[in-house]
Formats: sequence, structure tokens, C-alpha cells
Amino acid sequence: MTLETGLAEFLTHLGLEKNASDKTVKSYREDLSQALQYARDHLKKSQIDPADWTTRLVRSFVAWLHEQGYAKSTIARRLAAVRSFGKYLCRQGVLESNPAQALRGPRQDKKLPHFLTLADIQKLLVAPPDSDWAGRRDRAMLEALYASGIRVSELVGLDLLSVDLNDGVITVRGKGKKERLALLGRTPSNRSRGGSRTARPCSIGPAKTHKRCS
Repeated sequence: MTLETGLAEFLTHLGLEKNASDKTVKSYREDLSQALQYARDHLKKSQIDPADWTTRLVRSFVAWLHEQGYAKSTIARRLAAVRSFGKYLCRQGVLESNPAQALRGPRQDKKLPHFLTLADIQKLLVAPPDSDWAGRRDRAMLEALYASGIRVSELVGLDLLSVDLNDGVITVRGKGKKERLALLGRTPSNRSRGGSRTARPCSIGPAKTHKRCS
């Protein structure tokens, strides 16, 4: 087996067995394709054999990333992808040891997180108008995000069966399709409950094309 074939099987493994998102699989594909392309150029070979995939080669690839001016976070992600790939190849019996296991990524710069002040949050929550359905919907979404701490992608993926307005709890499906419970709180629950009882547009198109749902 060549490493190009191993990469194709690894990506399938991520998507089907690990339930990785399309974005995650795409990221692994890009990172590992670059690593294999570097190996082909460095070794002057059209395909990479398992015996070629050594710690020396991986270390050379990381050094090349530094020389090309990649950010430390990008280099760390590339190395993590190579390490995961090597771990998979070891489990499959393609490699006897993981060449990237002992390699450490670059030390990350510590930065203070950016955050909103309480005044900023209060302004944000009341920014959507409360005079129509779309504004009430947007307010409910912002309050739900603030109260529960879930991701935007998780919020837009919710359906009515995932929301328990009586207990103020929502069932969220996150990364890897894993489910967890998140607290919604009293205000978002009340606003969502009120919005669900009112008529709303059937589509999210321009206002002139909206039709009312009974």
C-alpha cells in the first residue's frame, strides 16, 4: 500500500466511522495532501511507500513549513494531522511506529481572549426590532446563544423536538454528532414560546414575498 492509498482510506474512516464533519475531513485532506506532496518533491518520487514515511522526513516537512512562513497554529494543525494519520496507519499494520509521535508542535503564543462587555451584550440583544416576527426570531436566537453557549451551527440545526421550553433545556448535536443538553434559561424560553404561538412567514425571502402561515 502506498501512502496515497492510505490517505484515501483514512479520510473514509474519518467520515464513516468517526462521524467527522465534511469540514473536518476537508481540513485533513488538505493538510495531509500537502505533506505527501512535500514528500514526493523531497524524495523525487511519484508515490510514497510506508518505508519512506520516517521521523526525519516529517521533521523536514515541519521545518519547511516554518521556512514558508506558515503561522504557528497552522503548523501545529498540520503536524497533528500527520500524527493522526500515522496512528491510523499503525493500527492498520502499514507502519510499525508513528514517525510523528515524538515530534512537538511549535509553542503557541498566548493571547488574551476578546470579549464583549455587559453593555455590548445588552445592546446586541435588543438590536433586532421587537415589532415583527423576524425581529422576535432574531432576538430569541441571540438570547439562546448567549444563555446556552452553543455554537451558531448547533443553533440553526435545532428542530422543535430538540427544544423543551417548559424545562428550559435543549438537546444539541455537536461535533462528531454527539448529543448533549444545554440550559436555555427563562427569558429565551419565554420568547421562543411566545414566538412559536404567533403566525410567521413561510420563507425567509424578501419581505414583499412573505406569505403568512396559519
